[in-house]
Amino acid sequence: MDMRGNFILRSILLEFLFIFNKKLESNRIALILTKQKIKKQKSLFQNFH
Repeated sequence: MDMRGNFILRSILLEFLFIFNKKLESNRIALILTKQKIKKQKSLFQNFH
C-alpha cells in the first residue's frame, strides 16, 4: 500500500463514518420525538379518564 492508497482508503472510511453518524443522530432524534409523542398521548389519555 502506497501513501495515496492509504489516503484514499482513509477518506472513504471517514466518509462512511460521517454518514453513519448522521444516520445514528437522526435515528436518535426520531426516537426522542417518538417518546415525547407517546408521553403526550398518555397524558391526553389520562385527562380523558
